[in-house]
Formats: sequence, C-alpha cells, structure tokens
Amino acid sequence: MILSEKILTLRKKNGWSQEELAEKLNVTRQSVSKWESAASIPDITKLLELARIFDVTTDYLLKDDMEEPEYSPYQETSGGPRVSVQEANHYISCMKSSGKLTGLATMLCILCPTPLFLLAGFSESSIVSLSENMAGGLGIILLLLLVSAAVAIFIYDDARMKQFKYLKSYDFELEYGVSGIIREKRSAFEGKHTRSMIVGTALCILCPVPLFIAGFADASDQICVLMLVLLFCIVSVAVYLFISEDAVKDSYDLLLLEGKFGTEERSQNNRVQKFSRFYWPIITAIYLGWSFVTRQWQFTWIVWVIAGLVYSAVASLLKKEE
Repeated sequence: MILSEKILTLRKKNGWSQEELAEKLNVTRQSVSKWESAASIPDITKLLELARIFDVTTDYLLKDDMEEPEYSPYQETSGGPRVSVQEANHYISCMKSSGKLTGLATMLCILCPTPLFLLAGFSESSIVSLSENMAGGLGIILLLLLVSAAVAIFIYDDARMKQFKYLKSYDFELEYGVSGIIREKRSAFEGKHTRSMIVGTALCILCPVPLFIAGFADASDQICVLMLVLLFCIVSVAVYLFISEDAVKDSYDLLLLEGKFGTEERSQNNRVQKFSRFYWPIITAIYLGWSFVTRQWQFTWIVWVIAGLVYSAVASLLKKEE
C-alpha cells in the first residue's frame, strides 16, 4: 500500500472529510486531494503532522511494504481530558449496565398495556370476577405504574451517566496504547453483538406467529388475549437485546470516534435524533388516543409496526449524504 492509499484509508477511518483533514494540517483541500490521488506527496513537515494526527509512525506512512498500521505514542492534542485505560474500562462497564437498565425501562414501556389487555379480556370470565369498568380502571392504574417505573429508571440512569458527559462532546484523547486495547475488546465483542442482533431480528419477525395460530385455530377470546400479551413479551425481549448490546458497541465506537461517532456519521445521526424527539411522542399519543377511544387494544398495536417501518424509511433518507 502506497502513501496516497494510506492517507485516504486513515482519513476515512477517522471519519474526516478532505476539508477537515486540510484544516487540521493548515493546507488546502486540493493539497489533500492531490496527496490521495498520488499527484503529489506531502513534504517532511506535513508527513510528521500526518503521523501525529493519525497516531501512526512515519515508517508506516513511508514504507510501502507495511500494510498494517503501526501506532505511535504521539497523538493530536485536542486540549480536552486524556482518557486512561482504567477510565475507558470504567466507562465501558457503566455503559453495559446502562444498556441493561435502558433495555429494562423500554421493556416496561412496551409491556405497560398488557395488564389492561389481561384484565379486560378476563373480566367477564370465571377466572377474574370484575366488572368491565373496574377491569379498565385497574388496568390503567397498572399501566401508569409501569410507565412510572420506566421513567424512574431512565432518570436514574441519565443521572448516573452524567459523569461521562465530557466524552459526548468528543473533546478528549486516549492515552498511548488505549486505542489498541479498545479495538481488541471490540473485536472480541463483535461475535456476541452479531448473534444478539440475529436473535432480536428473528424475534421481531416471528412475534405475530402466536396470534396468527390463535386466529387460525378459532381460539377463544381469552386465548387470543394471552397470545397478544405473548406478542408484546417477545417484542420486548427483542428490543432489550437491541438496546443492551448496542450500548456496549457504542461505548467502544465512542472511545475510538468510529462508526456512528465518526465526524460524518455524527452529522447524519444528529438529524435522525432531532426527528426522533418529536416523532415517537406523536406516535405514542396516537396509539394511546386511538386505543382509549376505540378500546380495540387487540388491534391498535399495529400502530407500532407501521411507525417502525416509517421511521426506518425516514431515518435512511436523513442519513443519506447531501
């Protein structure tokens, strides 16, 4: 791999545009473009700066036979705090527990209507001796209690993770050797993350199967209610897997400023986050309003399926490069 290819690869790996790299080196974008196209080569001063910025040795940049990066103790100084291996490990550990807490709180939000389903479905049976109004009132109380517990978990976790707020500003640098350790940890974790994503996706696809079986078998209303509750349980488990495992992956990517925390990806994700802030509250209001007005809880869950598909489509459009 020649020098031009290495500059291009390292720039993209750090998530920088040609303009951003040129600004760091105090050169024009055209100069960077010429380096990457092998139309010219940087002088010795710029080579030293490139090695420092990319955290590699000059030997790696200059020797064509060196294919794998050789990391250097010299890093670009951001002026922000330096993160040691102990601090990085502490952050990763906290993100693991944060992912589990966030996943649990989200599960509670998904499962909050299920007591209402069960009480409404069994209110007139011999199992539960409750009037329809009593069952509805008790179900709503339990729904609100579950939502309150979820909100309490969200608030607690947010307060606990405020100690790492400086990382979210991206104004930090890793001490020498830390990036290599994190890359090794992320590489070892990738297999587990992939398996969790596969299981979660499969659960999302298969979640309606119990309800379909109950419908095909012409089951009683009570059995259909149980199958509907099972559907919500399966979806909640899938969402828990997505959130808890992605939180760990995000901790590695944030420390390395890679993946969705690269410069270009951050810009795209900011647009998606702004859209999410008003989109999901509106969807929740539509779901609850429709459900309470029609009392057709066994059908209104379809709102989440449609909302999820629409969100994925819009998010993909927002992430496209302009």
